Amino acid sequence: MTPAIGVCYYPEHWPETLWERDAAQMAEIGIVFVRIGEFAWSRLEPRPGELHFDWLIKAMDVLGRHGLKVIGIVSSLPKEGKTTVAANFAQLIALTGHPTLLIDGDLHTRSLTRELAPNAKTGLVETLNDPSSLGYHVQRSKETGLDFLPSVVASRLVNSADVIGSKAMAELLKALREHYEYIVIDLAPVMPVADSKAFSPLIDAMVYVIEWGQTTRSALQESISGSEVLQKKLLGAVLNRANPKMLKRIEAYKGKHHISYYVEHA
Repeated sequence: MTPAIGVCYYPEHWPETLWERDAAQMAEIGIVFVRIGEFAWSRLEPRPGELHFDWLIKAMDVLGRHGLKVIGIVSSLPKEGKTTVAANFAQLIALTGHPTLLIDGDLHTRSLTRELAPNAKTGLVETLNDPSSLGYHVQRSKETGLDFLPSVVASRLVNSADVIGSKAMAELLKALREHYEYIVIDLAPVMPVADSKAFSPLIDAMVYVIEWGQTTRSALQESISGSEVLQKKLLGAVLNRANPKMLKRIEAYKGKHHISYYVEHA
């Protein structure tokens, strides 16, 4: 494996006018991966169900001009909300005018396909068999301009990890990079199956979805520690279904709750 250098970056705390300079300097010194959004859940979802990705998309647009294009959306376990995050994220990017492709890469549940293209008869697997047929399988949203590549599997694939991490998939992504500025892929959960780990070498970055109050620390640690590639390509995390009232108590060192509880007033 070729060594790569990554950094943590917090654009939400910087003036937007500095982002381009920062990205250029990181690229100049050989930074390949950038992790953002680590502590930004209160800005990503200030209220339950209200997602604000505008600043994140702008930051990724700046970083994207320096090589970031293919983004995987993963979680430790099923039903943490990764599919919804992937769909919303891709739609918001498309609405800003960037050519964007959303792929249903979860060959087990295909939740994204059932939601966005329930009548689809063909999709990712057929495209892997014949890349020239991509245009036939992709569906475009009239409202957002987002292109969507569904997944249709007649029966369970026992070799799904081999399919999603195959040479054919790598070649397909290489071709897609020529036509799309962003490619967002909804992947299978990390713990139950090996698909996401098999696919991780093919993409530029991953966004990890964590369900508030449900995903255990041990599950998260086990999921991430089991793959060095996943660790290196982890762009950031989305704390999904967070409780805004409880988030207010997560504050800087010696914040107002520290003062009111630990400091005795004269």
